[in-house]
Amino acid sequence: MNIDYKNICEKGEEYLTKSLIKNNYQYNEYLNPMIYRQHPFKFECYAYDVNQVIGGIYGHIDDGYWLYIELLYVENNYRHQKIATSLMQKALKYAQEKECIGIRLNTWNFQAKEFYEFLGYEVYATLNNYPPNSTLYSMKKVLINEKEDFPKVGIVINNEQNNV
Repeated sequence: MNIDYKNICEKGEEYLTKSLIKNNYQYNEYLNPMIYRQHPFKFECYAYDVNQVIGGIYGHIDDGYWLYIELLYVENNYRHQKIATSLMQKALKYAQEKECIGIRLNTWNFQAKEFYEFLGYEVYATLNNYPPNSTLYSMKKVLINEKEDFPKVGIVINNEQNNV
């Protein structure tokens, strides 16, 4: 077998990338039929003072049935007024309504790790020097622990509808 490799960093060949993604999805789905069966739900909630946005939170339910918080932000002069806490509570309620297994997010050492810990989140991964001289914390809050409580998702295997 003679395998050849090409680096394509500047101009990607988009059809190759799409082909890799498709093949990877199919293989992952073969290994775990529950994956990719959830339609992505976006979550957004904003805080207003009169008509001005002063903060917000947004994320989505990922393929693993977890709500992933992409961003939480409150303007500086509105901080320490429980606005971020209220936004996180809205996310928690949304995740519970959608039967998410948990909520996950990332934060840096110079951001709000202690705030999330106060809300019951725990660090499950640490990446040092990302970026240099900083630490990235991946945090989670588990909402469903028991397998029988996991969301019931219709899986199609061999043209038959099954609930896993």
